[in-house]
Amino acid sequence: MYASPEQCRVLLNLQDLDNKRRAARSAFDGHTEKEDITKLGAQAALLVSKQSTLRQASRGIEAHLSDISERIKTLTEQQNSAQSEINENTNNYHIVSARSEELKRLEQSIKELHQEEEQALLELERADELARKIQSALSDIHTKEQQLSALHTKARDEYAVLVDTLNDKRDELLAALPGELVRCYEEAARKNKGVALARFQNNACSVCRAQFDHDRTIALRSEAPLSSCPVCGRLLLVE
Repeated sequence: MYASPEQCRVLLNLQDLDNKRRAARSAFDGHTEKEDITKLGAQAALLVSKQSTLRQASRGIEAHLSDISERIKTLTEQQNSAQSEINENTNNYHIVSARSEELKRLEQSIKELHQEEEQALLELERADELARKIQSALSDIHTKEQQLSALHTKARDEYAVLVDTLNDKRDELLAALPGELVRCYEEAARKNKGVALARFQNNACSVCRAQFDHDRTIALRSEAPLSSCPVCGRLLLVE
């Protein structure tokens, strides 16, 4: 195919620009903020689940404490009643004896309930402490998510500006080339992962490294300054 030396220089500039576009995309894809935000979201979801379970457990402990309080109140009332009956019947041995035994049982029951109450209060305190830690961890995750989101937005905006600039320059270069040459370049780029251009060096393609025999070398040199690699299909700059 025919191309002037100036058009070959434009093709080189075009390939260099496309390399920069791929590098910019690779750099942007290398940012892990979105993946990190997703991981933090999973951690937060797990903590929220634990938080919900903990709240249910705390409500259960609080209900148990309320029940203990009511039972202590009832037993205390029974205790007062038994004591009143003793006071009113000091001369009745059988009543005094029976109510005294009842007082001992009530006192022991109240003591056991107070012990149970203390244990429940300790459990509630531990649950509250764990709830505070979970809330603190959720707050830290939220802060990290905001920071990562800001970094991702900054990287995305910078990438967008760079790509727009490169695309504008690319359009200018394409406008300087004939349509058929542009078509050949784009086709070669599509088939070769964006690398459309190679050099003919040491009787070989500088990219795919295919070596050419004497006859092929003469044929390629006769097409200078631009030919195509018969192996990889890239445009071949022949100097």
